Amino acid sequence: AKAVAASELEKQVAQLTGSLQKAKTELEHNTGKLRLAEASRQEAKRLQVQLDNAKERLEREKQTASQVQTEADKLREAAQWLAAERAELEQANTDLLQEASALLKPKGAGDDHPTFGALVQDLGHKLIYRSDPITLLAQTQVWRKQRAFRPARAEKIALSKLKSK
Repeated sequence: AKAVAASELEKQVAQLTGSLQKAKTELEHNTGKLRLAEASRQEAKRLQVQLDNAKERLEREKQTASQVQTEADKLREAAQWLAAERAELEQANTDLLQEASALLKPKGAGDDHPTFGALVQDLGHKLIYRSDPITLLAQTQVWRKQRAFRPARAEKIALSKLKSK
């Protein structure tokens, strides 16, 4: 009977040892999962801080962009106002010079050109005028946009002029 009881106890000890080993393995597995979850939580916390910082930077950049846009709009309005003011001043200047030219024009000069003055000679292919320099400078529009220099075009024009002489 003692042998049977000892055998029974050995079976129980073996069974309990197996259960203990199984519980130990599960505990190690769960501890690993817990460590991984803690590392993931720390990473999520770090990423949340980065996200919050990025949101703050984005908000500051939005505010800066809004301020820059407001300033750009103000500058655009000022440029438009200045352009309109310049156009008005140029028109007023032209009108004033035309009035002055009309007042200073000699009597009997009815067929004068408003900008170039009195016709002196008509040569057929060109007209010669006697001009008032102030009126001429004020009323003659100056072409400010120049054509881009292209050597091939310049050479073609020069050859054409040489041929025509």
